[in-house]
Parts: sequence; C-alpha cells; structure tokens
Amino acid sequence: ELLLSKRMLSCCSTAKISTPKSRKPMETDPDSSAKSFAQELLTSNFWQSRREKRPLYLDGAAKGLLANVGMDEVIEALCKGTRSQLCSTSAHRRGEPHTRENVFMAYLDQATLSLTGAEHYLPWLLAVCKALETAFGFVSARLLVDPEDG
Repeated sequence: ELLLSKRMLSCCSTAKISTPKSRKPMETDPDSSAKSFAQELLTSNFWQSRREKRPLYLDGAAKGLLANVGMDEVIEALCKGTRSQLCSTSAHRRGEPHTRENVFMAYLDQATLSLTGAEHYLPWLLAVCKALETAFGFVSARLLVDPEDG
C-alpha cells in the first residue's frame, strides 16, 4: 500500500518482505522498476489529489519495487544507519522515541524502526528517488519497519 500526504511527496510503502534463503542477484533492473513505479504513480488522479491537498491511497503500487528486496538488505541498511556519525536509524513507540541497547531490541518492544535518508543505503530506493526527481526536483526516502500486530 502507498499513502501520499498533502505537503510534500511522502511515501509510506508497506509490504511483507520475506527473508530469502540465499542472496541472489536482482531479477529485474532497479531503474526500470523505478520508472514503472513513477509512471504508475504520477497520474492525473495523483496531481488532482495534490491540488486538493488530500491524501491518495494506491493499493499495491510498490509491489513491483519490493519483489526482489530481502529482509537481509533492509537489516543491513538499518545497521549502517545506526553508526554514530550517521544517526539515520531511530525507534519510536506510540509517537515517542524509544531507546534501548540497540534498535532491534526496541523493535522487539513493538517500536517502529525508521531509517531517514534510506536512499543512501538502498540502491533500489535511490533509483525510485531519481525517477521522481523530474516531477519534484528533489526526493528523499524514509524506510519504516513496523512490528507485527499481536
């Protein structure tokens, strides 16, 4: 699912990402997947929702992008973001910062993990940002990992 907010292009994509048994090369070109996503997104309905300053919900718009993304890649990016000089990874629970020994312990406490500037760590996400640059000038990404309900 994809939700776009009214102020800036703010993408919140959620999908179940299964952990791969072994790391395999991407089956699709990240640039072509990103361009397809941008074409699917930037419709007249999208631009009308922006003019009206209302959110737009696009069910399944990011599925093609996430088809070859494994949880190992996401965890590696979150780990890189925890380095002290970067501080890109954070954990929040019920709207408040949730600090523990590490972000993964916070996740086990049902905190949402956030990676700001995720395009710096995930090449396929950088391709998405670049595909959207022609429409917006500058696009940045934030990766959110929500704990499962339960």
